[in-house]
Amino acid sequence: KNFADLAYQWLEDTPPYPGVTIPDGHVAFAMLNYDDGTNPDLTSQENAHYTRLYDQGYEITFVRFSRMSNSDLSGASMITGVHYPSLNRHIVEESLSEGIDVLLMYSSAASMGGEWNSSSITGYRNLHVEDNTTFLSEYDVDEVVLIQPGSLAFAITSNPPIGWASLGRNTSNVNNKTVLSATYPSARGLIYTYNPANFTAEGEDLWDDLTDYFSEPIVSDFYELVLQADPADIGVELTGSGHYEENETVSITATLPDGYEFLGWDGNVDDLEFLDDPYSLTTTLLMPARDVVFTATFDFEILVQSIKKDGARMFPNPFTDFLRIQGELPVEKLVVYNALGEKIMVKSGRGQTHLRVNTHNIKAGVYFVHLYFDDGTLVVKKTIKN
Repeated sequence: KNFADLAYQWLEDTPPYPGVTIPDGHVAFAMLNYDDGTNPDLTSQENAHYTRLYDQGYEITFVRFSRMSNSDLSGASMITGVHYPSLNRHIVEESLSEGIDVLLMYSSAASMGGEWNSSSITGYRNLHVEDNTTFLSEYDVDEVVLIQPGSLAFAITSNPPIGWASLGRNTSNVNNKTVLSATYPSARGLIYTYNPANFTAEGEDLWDDLTDYFSEPIVSDFYELVLQADPADIGVELTGSGHYEENETVSITATLPDGYEFLGWDGNVDDLEFLDDPYSLTTTLLMPARDVVFTATFDFEILVQSIKKDGARMFPNPFTDFLRIQGELPVEKLVVYNALGEKIMVKSGRGQTHLRVNTHNIKAGVYFVHLYFDDGTLVVKKTIKN
């Protein structure tokens, strides 16, 4: 926005240039100049970028850069721009998080941060391939491609955006990054600092590879962690939900509401093996290669005090696929008998005060659980399997 735009917005308390709603499936093309009507006022670089996208079959809606923050971009298939400052960091990151691809051409990614420079020397117009695992798969690592026959090209000379991986640089300096990518669970981001109005034949071929890359389905290496509370309406604050890579260490936390006692994190038995301590409000997870759901379980403090009456509490009752034991003293072992007095399960307590017993294979009926504590005491609990 220029000064007149800002002054008008402040005086009238309304956006001087209201946003637009991007039709479903369209590319939201953030343009630098003010006329984004039926005959938009495009720069030569924007026009070249638009023509290529149009020839590739994309439907395009132009949006003046000062309208972008007020626009509904939720239906867009892609957000793109050519010049700084047509897009800002917030729009880019929010779009990627919501599953919308982002293609930042030429200088438009300067809003993402880093030190930028431009030059027309040959070194700036070359692409030195550093990573060929994405759309550069037709090229060898360390192969050099002349992208532009002339004119200015940009490069990020230091402090590239956090979270963006370098795929290539120019040949002027090993630190001059020119192609960077970001992969989200359902979207791709790409920074490409070359001049779209001045490609060589090789540059055109590489452009085709680039657009093909955006049309390929995403094979996500990210897995979702969902945290919830039971009961759900007692004001528990949970942190740690999100998307993570396999073997990534994740800190998860639940707050303790007044009048409740934390019983532990519940979830799939195999998933709980990846938790450092399922009985701690704050613990760490080594993310497995699958989606995971954990539930922070709570009960009234008055119920938890029942442990002190006989040394143990067992829940839920009735139970289905698992049974929890919470003891005041370490449990040496537990033995489960059916109503006929037949022994059907023996499990070591391993000296722990909290146990989670898998009861999936136990038939429905009435059972008696004998709990042996390390001080020699025995507590017998009656329970029901639904």
